[in-house]
Amino acid sequence: MDESNSVTKEHREALIKYWMEKARESMEAARSDYSSGRHSIAVRNPYYGCFYALTAVLLKEGRTFKKHSGVKAALHKDLIKAGFLEPIWGKFYNTIFDSRHEGDYQPLRTFKGEEVKELLDQPMQPQQRIYGIDFSGAQNASNKMGWGRRVAWPDSMTS
Repeated sequence: MDESNSVTKEHREALIKYWMEKARESMEAARSDYSSGRHSIAVRNPYYGCFYALTAVLLKEGRTFKKHSGVKAALHKDLIKAGFLEPIWGKFYNTIFDSRHEGDYQPLRTFKGEEVKELLDQPMQPQQRIYGIDFSGAQNASNKMGWGRRVAWPDSMTS
């Protein structure tokens, strides 16, 4: 983990918007690839959509990671274990992480349309839950991160 103390507030906000736009684009690409029958390619994008949304949320707290595994660990430790997200979203993230990895690196791995559709039916919910976490809320003494409560998904992110 790197602390992004050298990044200005304006730059951080621009980066957060950038990552959320990439999350939205990833889901649009996944739906397009699925509709076109490109299932092995479509399976990557739900993962990247959630990864980019997580990246944005962690950046809100000034946290950046060099590896996908660092973001995954932060999801489980700092968001799920701390009670900000339900464990089901950790399981979902693990599934899309593994599916993306299989699709990219396992020779001859193909995905059936039903497998991809199942992944596509879920991602906006975790993205919404992920991005909607408010880190500026009340401090929790038992939470060493000091992260706040859950809040609603911003209207600008649902279109």
